[in-house]
Amino acid sequence: MNEKLKIKLSLLPDQPGVYLMKDSKERIIYVGKAKSLKNRVRSYFNGFQSHDVKTQELVSHIYIFDYIVTDNEVEALVLESILIQKHQPKFNIRVPDNRHFLYISIDNEEEFPKLQAAYKIEKDKKLYYGPFPNSYAVRNLIDVLSKVFKLRTCNKDFDKNNLGRACLNYHIGLCQGPCIGAVTSEDYKKELAKAIEYLSGGEDRIIAKLKEQMQEAARRLDYEKAAHLRDVIDSLKGVLQKQKIVSGRQGDMDIISLARGVEDVCVLVLFMRDGHVVGKDANMMINSDNRKSKEILSAFIEQYYSSQESYIPKELIIDGDIDDKELIEDYLSEKKGSRVYLHIPKKGDKKQLALMARKNALLSVEEHWKKRSVHDDTRQETLEELAHFLNLPKPPQRIECYDISNIQGTNSVGSMVVFQNGKAKKSYYRRFKVKTVDGPDDFKSLKEILSRRVARLTSNDVSFKNEPDLIIIDGGLGQLSSVESIIHKLNSTKTRVVSLAKREELIYQPLNKKPIRLPKNSRSMYLIQRIRDEAHRFALEYHQRLRSRHAKQSILTEIPGVGKVRQQNLLVEFKSLEAIKNATIEELVQVKGMNTKTAEAVRDYFNK
Repeated sequence: MNEKLKIKLSLLPDQPGVYLMKDSKERIIYVGKAKSLKNRVRSYFNGFQSHDVKTQELVSHIYIFDYIVTDNEVEALVLESILIQKHQPKFNIRVPDNRHFLYISIDNEEEFPKLQAAYKIEKDKKLYYGPFPNSYAVRNLIDVLSKVFKLRTCNKDFDKNNLGRACLNYHIGLCQGPCIGAVTSEDYKKELAKAIEYLSGGEDRIIAKLKEQMQEAARRLDYEKAAHLRDVIDSLKGVLQKQKIVSGRQGDMDIISLARGVEDVCVLVLFMRDGHVVGKDANMMINSDNRKSKEILSAFIEQYYSSQESYIPKELIIDGDIDDKELIEDYLSEKKGSRVYLHIPKKGDKKQLALMARKNALLSVEEHWKKRSVHDDTRQETLEELAHFLNLPKPPQRIECYDISNIQGTNSVGSMVVFQNGKAKKSYYRRFKVKTVDGPDDFKSLKEILSRRVARLTSNDVSFKNEPDLIIIDGGLGQLSSVESIIHKLNSTKTRVVSLAKREELIYQPLNKKPIRLPKNSRSMYLIQRIRDEAHRFALEYHQRLRSRHAKQSILTEIPGVGKVRQQNLLVEFKSLEAIKNATIEELVQVKGMNTKTAEAVRDYFNK
């Protein structure tokens, strides 16, 4: 694995999205989706021998990768399909087209349009919404919206000279009756406009209306209808997790957003072609310090589209104000040879696209800074900056951070994370079970954990024997005051203790009630936030593991003859309750401390 790939893997976000594996020639060889990009992409490079032959071959060709973050798994699924169709990667299973997705189409040129399912977007004047990865949900959505807004679902001819009898939907109040001339085209389209608004992102109002109907049905004791409406609401919420990955309107547009980091500014462009998001381009700006965002965006747009090779789409979606908007529009229109529009959305699908671009821009600028901070000189500069702000005698080479995790006082645990020369030293991390505190008392728990840590300064354990230059406690002035006696014991050492209050990111020091506020985008602020977040993650992870183990043991306690020792032995042997449940009596008897009678009791319990 090359060094560039190692660094990239360490910086993956724990968010949903798609990833694009590339070979040494930067060709896309595989596209995948993930609930967590961090976990999924890393899994390719862990346990190589456990992968199947095809995956091993893929991994052997990966030189680098890229990713696009989405808001949810449904968007990731849709975007994965789009990118596979566009790039036809070597290692992906491919189908001829996107027929497994459905759209909703509306022909507004009809006198009485209806909602229809469509397998693809045609080059016509219809409105398209989607795609939807669940065909049942699409048909359910069409059915629900047609009933809510009383839209027709029939295929009747609406020749006014040939009006027939009204259908059943009209008689039960689910259609406005265009087939018998009971509604004008204008009034019908007013209701249709509400359905279009819903499909365009205005679902909250409609769902609120359905909730009112559900509550009214419940008041009338019509529980069957109330349950049906509840299911409809759940269905609507589920199928509308998609809108911005694909636009119902044909056409090309670029979505541009700016993000500021510790020292850098990134302008990111999302490309939408033929109504599909197909890629991104992150650009780190030069000489952008202390410049206004709208000034940077204006300069970027002018220069990015100035070369002869640049493709200028019909519309640019800008995430934020820019200078000289009309002037830039005229310049780009003249260069393209047709009208170009710059749009700064305030709401709707385009605003959601702008927010998606912003999220990816923030991750890009953060990743860029982290890559630079890998180098020793940058880390040393950060430590020197931190020492300056905290008035430390020298840059802190060893920093320890402590956090407490519990839920209503159960399974209280503490964590200690260590950063050596600005880098996480995970082999020095340690966890503590709180032993002397009953109930949810973070103050006393912190005092116990730090007391145990200080007592081990003379230990031979390499994790404890080196004195920290700086101890950070997750919390505010109260947490710091609770360990005042520990701080007195450290007066004879080089160690300084501070606490970091999360809400306003204020740093408190002993004997000083006035907090320190680090510059918002400074390297030192980013460093201590990262250390604090790592301590929180480490403590929470341990706490969740103990709770899970406790829950398993609580279930086993209900089985006659299974005490604490047998519980422990069963879990060590089978690893999970599911494995114990599926074990045979012969396998259960083989566990240390078990006998036939107890094994039969275990089988009987789970068979019930």
